[in-house]
Amino acid sequence: MLLSLAFCLLYGLAAAAAPQRLHLVVNPFGGGGAGLTALDAVLPIFETAGIQVNVLKTKYAGHAGDYARSVNLLDAFIGIGGDGTAHEIANGMLSRAEDDRVPVGIIPAGSGNTWGFDLGLEDAVGAARVIARGTTRAVDVMSIELIEDKDGEERKMMKEFAINICGYGMPSAVLEQANALR
Repeated sequence: MLLSLAFCLLYGLAAAAAPQRLHLVVNPFGGGGAGLTALDAVLPIFETAGIQVNVLKTKYAGHAGDYARSVNLLDAFIGIGGDGTAHEIANGMLSRAEDDRVPVGIIPAGSGNTWGFDLGLEDAVGAARVIARGTTRAVDVMSIELIEDKDGEERKMMKEFAINICGYGMPSAVLEQANALR
């Protein structure tokens, strides 16, 4: 079953109240340290805007999603990274009850930044300025529900959200091979 949902991203057309406090998730090891470099570049922008930043550093794959799923939320939840980070955060936030969600955003600093680039967020400093203004935009989100069945074992329902691209078959195989070459 596939369906489209509206999801709020800190970027775009409608001006919301600027966040006063936000979580900023960064992978200290990703992209050869690009995340930490971006963090150093954007913290002064948030400080100048009077925004309190709670930095969360990831320690394992999927940690950004775990943070988005479990922390006591502030006014916004922002990731520093690429498409994988954005995917994790969206899935974590969308696993919460609708009234327990906050706007999310991405500061591009990953090896793949297509979602950020598609939204006009081409560099970390520019993205931080947009976030500091509290500008939001609704984006479409696809919900994918699968039943996982491994060799007759118990069947398990799996639900994922896609905010950028969803591939099955050949695109998935190519991505798997590309990731193995990193």
